[in-house]
Amino acid sequence: MAYEIPQQLEYKEKIIFGLTFRQLAYLFLFAPLTALVFFKSGMNIYARTFISINLSALAVGFIFLELDHHLKVWTIWLKSRKIVKKEKLEKFVPVKEIKDDLIFTKDNRKIAILKIEPINFSIKPDGAKEAITSSFQKFLNGIDFPIQILMNTESLDLKDYFKEIKKKVKNNKQFKKLFKKYKEHLKEVASQENVLNRNFYLIIPEKNDINIQLQICQKKLDNLGLDNVRVKDDELRKIVCKFFESDNNFIPIR
Repeated sequence: MAYEIPQQLEYKEKIIFGLTFRQLAYLFLFAPLTALVFFKSGMNIYARTFISINLSALAVGFIFLELDHHLKVWTIWLKSRKIVKKEKLEKFVPVKEIKDDLIFTKDNRKIAILKIEPINFSIKPDGAKEAITSSFQKFLNGIDFPIQILMNTESLDLKDYFKEIKKKVKNNKQFKKLFKKYKEHLKEVASQENVLNRNFYLIIPEKNDINIQLQICQKKLDNLGLDNVRVKDDELRKIVCKFFESDNNFIPIR
């Protein structure tokens, strides 16, 4: 598989005057063209000066500011915005169907997802941190199939929490009033402070037997003290749809 080298890391050989071959090519293109317009064209001095200045600005952009690269990026971005026909979007999404708590891809692969309950690593003592790190390293080294760790943030949903509290105070008038104020206060704090909830997922693509792979991962996660649960069909659909929402907050961790 070919990988594109980031421009800031790519080696570029200097030819003369500290310029690369690409920069010299643009220099030899724009310099004669600018001179031809300014000295040889039959236009008046104002028109010649205006066109020459613009050509010089373009030359600087292409030679020193990599304007050609930016134009290419902008063109790709503009083209990618124009997904008009339904079949184009379907081709873009590799998911064939979701059933039996699995994602089936168009190339006949199966993918299962485990939702992980995270621990607060930062408050652990140093000895516990070392033990957790070592155990996690053994977990990664102990599997012979690829996995992906996925983290996303979403607005904190307090509906279930409020329902439980409401059940407990429904027979107490004094607590009912307090609950109403408490509920309004929490909602206000959550909205003003933009309180977010982090979810962690373990993505498991099938290599040999997806059920055996799931069992291996769940057992190793249990040994790490990480509570986990298999993601069902409804939540799988939400996870897939999340990638195509405008406020996508998914962060893949390889």
